[in-house]
Amino acid sequence: EEDLECRFYISPKMENLGELVKEIINRHLNKGLPCYLKINTDSTKNDRIVFYSSLQNANGHLEIFKEIKQERKELFTESDKRSRRYLFWNGAICKISI
Repeated sequence: EEDLECRFYISPKMENLGELVKEIINRHLNKGLPCYLKINTDSTKNDRIVFYSSLQNANGHLEIFKEIKQERKELFTESDKRSRRYLFWNGAICKISI
């Protein structure tokens, strides 16, 4: 079991939520990386996907998010406008770009 030390927040359009979650899970399974996430289906909330990670695996997760965004940019359309795109790490919030 890994220490969950940081979180990634992703806010896709509601109609893309299921497909994006499927992509995230499948790519993590293919690469053998652990995948811990929470999904919020409340359309009034921006943080629709909260992804949890250890610091050790954070770069691997970011690489997967970048791959998905490059290959399936439409899944991140609303993320570019509404997502906080921040990494919460040990009590500090750091801006990230994917």
